[in-house]
Amino acid sequence: MLPGQKQEAEALRVAITRGFAAVADAVAWADRVIVADPRPDWALLDISLAGRGSPADMITLLRDVPGEVDHESVMRDVLARMLRALDADAARAERIANSLYWMKSDGDLPDEPFGWEPYTIADVFALARVGTYGSRDEAVRELRRYLHAHAASEPQVPEDAR
Repeated sequence: MLPGQKQEAEALRVAITRGFAAVADAVAWADRVIVADPRPDWALLDISLAGRGSPADMITLLRDVPGEVDHESVMRDVLARMLRALDADAARAERIANSLYWMKSDGDLPDEPFGWEPYTIADVFALARVGTYGSRDEAVRELRRYLHAHAASEPQVPEDAR
């Protein structure tokens, strides 16, 4: 088992759940790990072979990867993926803001260290959309600022896995 593979699997699982990664992303990741690991875990082989499976099936397979995770680092990896999605297509901004809102509501983004901004960012988009306050451009800037402040600059590997 390679260091950090559970961490990466969990970040992919959350990203697929929230719509910011695809089954193909998980398969490609598993294939890279299998090539690099002389004795890959069976869970990785299952992921590698599940390219035609549903996102729900892949989420289950990713959950089965053994190891420990640092939840904060996983969430920072997911936020980095969301930032890349925003950079690739700003039209997805409100969807990303709404995903942040639900991640916060579901307890995935604890107050410390992620703050309350996910709630307010979704509100900024809603108010701009109906013309009550602010503009969409201001909302996108606020979203981008939040993601830059909280996203991992590179995939996180727990200290004890190095």
